[in-house]
Amino acid sequence: MKPDVHPSADPQAEFVQLLTAHQSLIHTFVLSLAPHSPDVEDIVQQINLVLWRKRDDFEAGSNFRAWALTVSRFQVMAYRKKMALRRTDRLSDEAIDLLAADAAEEEPAFLAKHHQVLRVCFEKLGKADRELLIQRYWKNTPLRDFAVMTGRSEAALKSSLHRLRLALRVCLKKNLPAG
Repeated sequence: MKPDVHPSADPQAEFVQLLTAHQSLIHTFVLSLAPHSPDVEDIVQQINLVLWRKRDDFEAGSNFRAWALTVSRFQVMAYRKKMALRRTDRLSDEAIDLLAADAAEEEPAFLAKHHQVLRVCFEKLGKADRELLIQRYWKNTPLRDFAVMTGRSEAALKSSLHRLRLALRVCLKKNLPAG
């Protein structure tokens, strides 16, 4: 399944289109390599920054997906090294390499199913909860700004986000086929 990206006369605009079109894949890829990490969103954000900084290294017309997933893999490895110092990382380098190879193949069925189940789980949430997730993770609204918009405290929003991530994780576990 290839994202619909139209060539542009502006290489920077074309790069932004490619990066935007691949966000879901990058996020799912990171989630598959760091499944229990509370820092998935931060890792994806760091990957986006690295991809943007290295945009001149990307050759227009080549396989953006492969390039972005390679950069993503290295960023996850860097994150793992950082976490190893805190002794919270449990996957070996070999396991990460195997997961990365699997995930980088032509849109594995598991990733597609994972995304589909996540969408169903998301839709089961209440409207206010969905809005909080959208504002925080899709629109990158800072918590303090959303707190002002909703009249809630940042602490309450952090607590809600933690609860929502846990609820989504439980829903995914219940609804994804074993294997």
